[in-house]
Amino acid sequence: MKVNPRHNQINRVFVDNMFYSEQHRLHASERDQPWSPELLAEFTSTLDRQIRYYPNIPQAFDLLSKHLGCGINDLNIGEGSDRILKTAFELLSGDPQWSVVIPDPGFPMYGVYASMYFNMIRQAQPTNGHITARDYLPLIDDTTSLIVVSNPYTPYGTTMSFEDITTLALAAKQHGATLLVDEAYIEFANSTSAVALINEYPVIVVRTLSKAGGAAGLRIGYSLADSNITKQLRDYNSMNAISAPATAWIATLSKYEHEVTHYVASVRANRDGLQEWLTKHGIDYIPSQTNFINITGRLNLNNFVVKHTMMLLGQHQIFTRVSIPAQPHTLEQLKQAILEAI
Repeated sequence: MKVNPRHNQINRVFVDNMFYSEQHRLHASERDQPWSPELLAEFTSTLDRQIRYYPNIPQAFDLLSKHLGCGINDLNIGEGSDRILKTAFELLSGDPQWSVVIPDPGFPMYGVYASMYFNMIRQAQPTNGHITARDYLPLIDDTTSLIVVSNPYTPYGTTMSFEDITTLALAAKQHGATLLVDEAYIEFANSTSAVALINEYPVIVVRTLSKAGGAAGLRIGYSLADSNITKQLRDYNSMNAISAPATAWIATLSKYEHEVTHYVASVRANRDGLQEWLTKHGIDYIPSQTNFINITGRLNLNNFVVKHTMMLLGQHQIFTRVSIPAQPHTLEQLKQAILEAI
């Protein structure tokens, strides 16, 4: 069997998302709060047709552009933000002499796609969980084709200032590169979106409906960029960019935006309250602007599925990553589980 020689360079991470019936899933930044019966009834009323027929992709673009309030020619859609990321890596990797700059650590698929499509991979390293333009600029030159920034920054949950992102957008423009800003968690952050830059700089903003949009199982990702960039990105899309049920979800969600707004507000309030509570109890953590928080140490929390990860913060340490629940009773159970585990 002939196999792409780059295959051996790929360090693929497979995530175990098995269902734990008796435990709260707080390991994958998913929505814990059920949707209203009214929303679900409207969504499921169309599923028979949506399952039997191929998706109406022009309708999906029209619905999502109206939902976001953006120009339809600036919008691209894909099966989850990771597929949107792959599209950008594919588009911007044509020459073997071109390089890509990614954060390390970062979302695992950055490394996968970099290994698939680029010979030269440069890695920007954070300091104490924060990454800035200063960490990127020495790595950018005329060979650079793609610069990837995560804001808020996975896996730490910290943010990069808008001024730093603008600095990187300018550097991309000066070197003929493109800046990709992954804003998977932007709705939970006190940050200015890089969407404000797309008309002036070569910037692609990638987002998802999995986190704030609460639809991780439907796999809906999208990007916003100048119409010329977007036109080229669309050339790399799948024949059907998203599924028909995903299109139905967008149509339904646009009528129930208040449920998203309420959920995001609840998570932000609970996150800030949990961080205050952790400080009060002398429990170390990394302050976060996302819908998850990293607590220092390996905590086995009774009745909760969480994620344990090794990260560099001064030195390599084990952290327990916990998604922030929106439901008050789940938050109180989480606090009790933390106290029992420390």
